[in-house]
Amino acid sequence: TNIEAFRAVKRRLPLTVETCPHYLLFSAEDVADGDTRYKCAPPLRDATNKQKLLAAVAAGDLDIISSDHSPASPDMKELGNGDFLKAWGGISGLQYLLAATWTAVKGAGVDLLQLSHILSTNPAHLAGLENKGLIAAGMDADLVVWDPETLADTSQQHNRHRHKLSPYNDMYLQGNVLATFVKGHKVFSEDEGVFDGHCGEVIRRKWLDVIRLKANKQDDVL
Repeated sequence: TNIEAFRAVKRRLPLTVETCPHYLLFSAEDVADGDTRYKCAPPLRDATNKQKLLAAVAAGDLDIISSDHSPASPDMKELGNGDFLKAWGGISGLQYLLAATWTAVKGAGVDLLQLSHILSTNPAHLAGLENKGLIAAGMDADLVVWDPETLADTSQQHNRHRHKLSPYNDMYLQGNVLATFVKGHKVFSEDEGVFDGHCGEVIRRKWLDVIRLKANKQDDVL
């Protein structure tokens, strides 16, 4: 890929570039024959491609890292027969987004500030959520309390997904979430688990409006 040509296009157009932690952690060489837990779309590439992708993240060429959470039962993943053609194409990884991303990118030179941009600030900006994505006066208190130095519990018994099949199970992932707050309300703690009840709200934006907003801001910069 001609990265300079790509950067030139991005400077002129409202282009957003996204990847997922499994493309930064895994490579095709890691996948054993028949291990359909790793099937995703697009498929995992080789280790050389992964290193180039990590370098692009560190250079700021990618805007967002998202989980692309796509869980499935063992039957849907065809785990019993290892049939990649029939298996559900998706990786279960929402719970591990923060730890998996940090584990992948910290060795590439990404610091905690850049991590917060690609996981919070930039997604909020793309979606036009003006009260999200920053810790500042007047913003929604959507916060995560975590220890980037300790290991996450990736055991299957600690997996909180409905379908617990995931390539992240029992994997070394650095960064343990201690608590999560939505608009100042604690919704999760390591000791107590997920709290009952809901405190969020559905916010609907027309995608055309979001694209126009991003384009107008891009014009202001240019």
